[in-house]
Amino acid sequence: MLMVGLMTIIIFGLFTDQRSYGQIRQTESTNQLKALNLSGGLGFGDLGFGYQLDFAANFRFGVIGLRHVSFHQMLVDPGDSVGDFAVMYGYKNQKNHSWGSLRGGLGLSQFIERECTEYANNGDSLFGNCKSHSSNFNWGVGMAFEGAIGYRLISLNLVGDINTVKSFWGLLLNFNINMSM
Repeated sequence: MLMVGLMTIIIFGLFTDQRSYGQIRQTESTNQLKALNLSGGLGFGDLGFGYQLDFAANFRFGVIGLRHVSFHQMLVDPGDSVGDFAVMYGYKNQKNHSWGSLRGGLGLSQFIERECTEYANNGDSLFGNCKSHSSNFNWGVGMAFEGAIGYRLISLNLVGDINTVKSFWGLLLNFNINMSM
């Protein structure tokens, strides 16, 4: 009878929830890094045509990323351009295949003002009448921001930078590559 009782306790002990919980905890990753994201996109902003390149790391505590965004005037010869390089922090929430993120951070912005110094055809043509131009580079520090909503690999991003040189914003359609860790 004692042997049957001991065998019952041993067998019961082998199949309890405590052991199953312990096995699950051993298989869970303790790594803080959840995923790496690389994205690039095209779109328009207040200055004109633009692009974005972004690299981000998703951690358990948030998203840290490096971003480069630039916008250029179109249909103007020569056209001005504005952009930034930013280090950003924020949060990303994912539900099934849909996701959204908000990030903000410190941006180093550049505004390039171009002025035509010599015209071809006395400035008579509508496009391409500037033979040479001068460029004035202005650097500033600002507050970069980004909001994105996405589905699978495609996202719509609202980007911008409020800075000391020339603040800007833009709307971009991005293609995202994600690598889960």
